[in-house]
Amino acid sequence: MPRRTTVRLRVPDPPAPSAAGGFSAYARLLEEAATTASIEAGYAPRWYAAEGTAWVIRRSTIECEAPIAPGTAVEVATWVADFRRVRSRREYEMRAEPGGPPLLRAHTDWVYVERASGRPRRIPAPMMSRFVPEGAAEALPREPLETGARPADAASIEQVVVPADVDALDHMNNARYFDYVEQAIRAALAATPAAHRRPVRHDQEYLEEARNGDRLACFAWRLREGECETEVATEIRRAADGAALARARSLCR
Repeated sequence: MPRRTTVRLRVPDPPAPSAAGGFSAYARLLEEAATTASIEAGYAPRWYAAEGTAWVIRRSTIECEAPIAPGTAVEVATWVADFRRVRSRREYEMRAEPGGPPLLRAHTDWVYVERASGRPRRIPAPMMSRFVPEGAAEALPREPLETGARPADAASIEQVVVPADVDALDHMNNARYFDYVEQAIRAALAATPAAHRRPVRHDQEYLEEARNGDRLACFAWRLREGECETEVATEIRRAADGAALARARSLCR
């Protein structure tokens, strides 16, 4: 069985009024739980600093049917579901109280990298043993994220990365992307019958890093319209060179 870590946390206030009720607050809690799990396994931030390595998120899927209000105390459980050569999938469940029904389920694909170059590095065998003492589980399948080609009439917004958005690696924090995805979704659904719908699931893939001062172009378009739900695709690009930084597929109800 994998090592399971459970932490009590509190849903933070959104970083900006435009992010109210957004998934970025949940993503920050998941990152905090993952850091705690690593510390409990014997790998504190100072260990990674000494090794010149880090874990970075390459894909994050979060499902949350109903908003969790800022200030709510929650229990976050997390464990490693599998290891590949340089990649690991971590699962999460969030509850209001021990033994209660999950308010949120999520999983992230983390990649082990060299801090200076960003190149993937093979995960050390002792590390895998600490996270999964009984041996690594069989690798889980990863379905490709399909968003289709962006249509010419896709909704768009622009944002600029500010110092408060940047993490210890000088990259825009992964959680912040959810804010921009949700702002673009609101623009895509505005003035449509689906304008009242809110995201209940995001599947987000990170392609390149945004840095302080980058101007971002965020696009969103509807993929599927149902009686009770709408599926929306988004992509975030660096405005200066058009480089694709992230993309997502989201379900709104």
